[in-house]
Amino acid sequence: MKKSIIRSYFMSEPDADAADKIILADISVTTATPELPTPLLTASGALKNASLVLVKITSKCGAEGHSYLFSPNAKLLPALASAVSVAFDEVRGRSCSPEKNTDVKRTAIMGHRNGCDIAQL
Repeated sequence: MKKSIIRSYFMSEPDADAADKIILADISVTTATPELPTPLLTASGALKNASLVLVKITSKCGAEGHSYLFSPNAKLLPALASAVSVAFDEVRGRSCSPEKNTDVKRTAIMGHRNGCDIAQL
């Protein structure tokens, strides 16, 4: 049997087998705009606050994963938070293995070094 790309390049067989057994159960999404110690200079100007969507995903076995999304525009935070919640609803109850969370007709969940991306196909 041919190994998947994920098992061939990104995860060892034992890690991939373990990921298959971890079931995604719940998500907590909050927003925050903490003041930065020094302004962040961008091409659009200086940002005094970091506009963040904070994400905590819990598995059925109790393991937690934490992540964040950054937006240069705080007005987008509610929409980003909602999008993350809706995207999670698509994978709730599934394995956390990226190769198990691919539905060619809908979306693909793709893990990478810096986190996870959701792409509409």
